[in-house]
Amino acid sequence: ASPSHGMTLIGGSRRHMIIAASASAYQVDPLTISTDVTIRGTGAILERNAGNQVVDITAGTVSITGLKVRLSAGGGGADGIKCAAATLRLRQVTLEDNDDRGLDTNNCIVDVTQSVFSGNKVSGIRIVDGRASIRNSFFFNNGSNTAAAGGLSLNPNTTPNLVEFNTIVKNKAANNANSAGGIVCATGSAAIIARNNLVYESVMASEVLGSSCTHSYSVIGSANPPAGTMVRSMTRAEVGLANLDGTTLADYRLTGSSMLRGAADPAPSPAADSVDYDGQPRPNPTGMPA
Repeated sequence: ASPSHGMTLIGGSRRHMIIAASASAYQVDPLTISTDVTIRGTGAILERNAGNQVVDITAGTVSITGLKVRLSAGGGGADGIKCAAATLRLRQVTLEDNDDRGLDTNNCIVDVTQSVFSGNKVSGIRIVDGRASIRNSFFFNNGSNTAAAGGLSLNPNTTPNLVEFNTIVKNKAANNANSAGGIVCATGSAAIIARNNLVYESVMASEVLGSSCTHSYSVIGSANPPAGTMVRSMTRAEVGLANLDGTTLADYRLTGSSMLRGAADPAPSPAADSVDYDGQPRPNPTGMPA
């Protein structure tokens, strides 16, 4: 009757686990995953109120859909999900209010889509080695005034790497030349394609940092928009989010007047990016420029 007990039953032909939705959170200590498994948990919440990461992935090919993972505690290492030497796919997952990072990976193959990272005290995501695809996701209110990267900290060592169609706003980092609130692409990392993103109003710090990312068709705050194809800045009114001073996912959605609508790369997107966060076909409304 608990996710941890469910994992003891995974093996052989048993490779799927459904975590039932519940009004109260499941407490784990942590949920340890070391084998191939597909987990579906729409409406379910995992928490750990002491002792570091909530979910600890140490091996296997792991797919997680629908879970909310939050409130890790314990300071350094208190991540929502930690992944080492595994393959991890997150879809429609929320990682929020964790003491350290929402997702922290080391030598993993990572695919994140249609997910939300908010209120994590060090950063939304850290990628060390391995490679990553991060698409159609929201990153807001992550980081602190001592963090090196509030939203995304990227240091992959293999390719391909893609950061696309993400809303990265109001993340916080230290106010120095080695930090950025939105995206940090480590010097010397494998190449990262960053396109069709909004990186905006980072707190205290610059928006982006590092030459390993190639930015294109993106709107990046006026603090330091990098060189790139169709990379530009906009005013708050032109960006047109529902409430740039808010704290919820709804606050960072586009309004009908937003100039971001139809501003992505007009070339056809890969099949994986043909829908948006809500699963609606892109572009939406139909008939707009791509």
